[in-house]
Order: sequence, then C-alpha cells, then structure tokens
Amino acid sequence: MSASTYQPGLSATQPPAVVSGFLGPARPITNLRDSIGLANVLKMIEGQVGQPRAGPIPEYLRYAKAQSPPKYDGKDDEMEFNVWLSKVLSYCRRLNMCGPDMDAARLDILQDSLTGEAANWFHSNVESTYRTQDYWSFSEAVTALYKRFILTDSFQQASFNFRNV
Repeated sequence: MSASTYQPGLSATQPPAVVSGFLGPARPITNLRDSIGLANVLKMIEGQVGQPRAGPIPEYLRYAKAQSPPKYDGKDDEMEFNVWLSKVLSYCRRLNMCGPDMDAARLDILQDSLTGEAANWFHSNVESTYRTQDYWSFSEAVTALYKRFILTDSFQQASFNFRNV
C-alpha cells in the first residue's frame, strides 16, 4: 500500500475509505450496503487467490487451455459484477496466480477482463501517468471498480421488482 493511501488500522487487504483517481475520488463507504458488498468482494479475493497454492500445479492443468474470463463493461449490476469477479478469480487460480507475489500478474488479467467504461476507468486511474496513486494492489483495484460502478442498492432493487410483479 503506498504512502498516499495508508490509513492507520487498515490492513493491506482492506480498502481505504476513499480511493482517489484521475477522474476524482470514488465515493466513500457510507452505508451498510457498501460495507456488505465490499466485504463480500474482499472475502472472494482472499478466499480464492489470497494465499499461494500448496504444492505444484496439477499435471493436467499444465496442458489444459484455460478460456479467458468474460469482460466487464461497468454495468451497474452487483450480481453481474460478482459473477464476473468469480470467473476472473477462478481463471487466476487455474493459472496459479495466487498469493501476494502474483498481485501484478492479477492486475494484468484484470485489465484484460475490462471493456468500455470500466477499461477507460482502469486506464485513467490505475495505469495512466496522470494517476494520483502510484501503486494499486489487485484488491484495491477491484474494490475501487466496485465503488465506481455498482451504484444501485441491490436490496432496494429486489424490493422494487417484488412490489412490481
């Protein structure tokens, strides 16, 4: 975590309260819904690629052709975001990109898994020479994507859909 994002009491796996970038700061965590959604995202990342794999890669995986994960375009749909993230994490796990040493490689996979507005955001905030944060971890980039693009409260949307059946 760079000095510009260090906050006392946060570990490297916790996102900062506000992630700033070229296009301005992402919205801060201000409500329970954001806390639950971000906790779920961080738990997915830690559970699937947070620790290095024990033992060597199985022989069958060395020759298996792994299909690239789908691309995320920045759609405001929490379920779609979580399914997409799960597929990106699964792809990274299959390629043995687990543990903190593989963070940069996972960022490359993340970049290749974005299109449209999400790809533009990634370029402007994570890789551009104009970025305001020098180093981004994989977890920071994913949580910043979540905070930037998942704006609709999925609980409220489900309630609205239920009432309008």
